[in-house]
Amino acid sequence: MDSYTRYVVVLLMVTGVMVNGPYSLITTAVSADLGTHPCLHGNAKALATVSAIIDGTGSIGDCSTC
Repeated sequence: MDSYTRYVVVLLMVTGVMVNGPYSLITTAVSADLGTHPCLHGNAKALATVSAIIDGTGSIGDCSTC
C-alpha cells in the first residue's frame, strides 16, 4: 500500500468518526429522553414515529454538512 492510499484511508476514518460520533450521541440521547416522557408511555407507535423523525433529521444534518 503506497502512502497516498494510506493517507486516504486515514482521512476517511477520521471523517467517519467526526460525522458518526456526534450523530449517534445526539440521536441516542434525545430518543432515550423522549422514551421516558409520560405522554409516550405505553404508545409504541408514537415512540417509533418520534424515533424515526429524530433519526431522519440526524441523517439530513449529516448530509448538509458535507
